[in-house]
Amino acid sequence: MTATIDFYSQEARKPMLSDPEDTDLVVGKDFLGYTPLNHPRGECVADVIAVTGLAGHAFGSWRHEDGKMWLRDLLPQDLPAVRVMIYGYSAQVQGATQATSILEDHAETFRQRLLSFRRFEPKRPLILIVSPFDPRVGEI
Repeated sequence: MTATIDFYSQEARKPMLSDPEDTDLVVGKDFLGYTPLNHPRGECVADVIAVTGLAGHAFGSWRHEDGKMWLRDLLPQDLPAVRVMIYGYSAQVQGATQATSILEDHAETFRQRLLSFRRFEPKRPLILIVSPFDPRVGEI
């Protein structure tokens, strides 16, 4: 299960756990790897994975100015039997040569993690949503 928390203050905050020894709970803001955004009702009939473009943020790139994150807040209402996830990676690159190498590494990591992640349900339909380069660099 995954929970996301929205902070509406401009004040910088560091997420803290009430029990720092609790290793079953991970708190982060980077969303690296696969992050489920909902828990499907009943049998899961498909997986939706959203991958942000270069210079984007796995969560922030899909968020509207009004704070709604359509993949989390709207899509599961319309498709309650679908599991919605985002895939995060270090999307910052510099220089064309470096970018090509980094993209190949990211693609291979994505593929390996996807194969591992879906090994128990390899025939379940998969819908990939990919955003282009995100000009809102740094926004979360």
